Amino acid sequence: QSTYAWWTLGNAIVTIALSFLLAPRWGAAGVAAAGLLGDVVCALWVVPRLACRFLGEAQSAFWTSILLPGLAIGGVLVGVSAWLAPLLDSPTLRLLSLPPLIVVAYALVSYGFWMTSDERRLVRSFPRRLRVMMMP
Repeated sequence: QSTYAWWTLGNAIVTIALSFLLAPRWGAAGVAAAGLLGDVVCALWVVPRLACRFLGEAQSAFWTSILLPGLAIGGVLVGVSAWLAPLLDSPTLRLLSLPPLIVVAYALVSYGFWMTSDERRLVRSFPRRLRVMMMP
């Protein structure tokens, strides 16, 4: 736990330092980029390693079965949305239609190609469990 705490502190320091460097030139976009870079530098590489160590799993299994498929699916969806965006005439139509389409497409592709049978069963049981939770 102390390793994670130190890396989290490092993430905060990197993010704050980069924010001071990037904000004067790029404003809020610079601060957002600083946060992303801080996470990539400090969290993306450390958190999976610590989680795998805690769970007793190999890091290669994490990268090949969890992270890389998600990134691949996300990359394809970003490409498709970049292709679709010019086809939608108005910015309002783009704003209202692209995000829900991307979320639905990601969910469907993840369900079909990424989830295990146990995870699919859990997803299918969700509406029933939600109804039970909502009943008084």
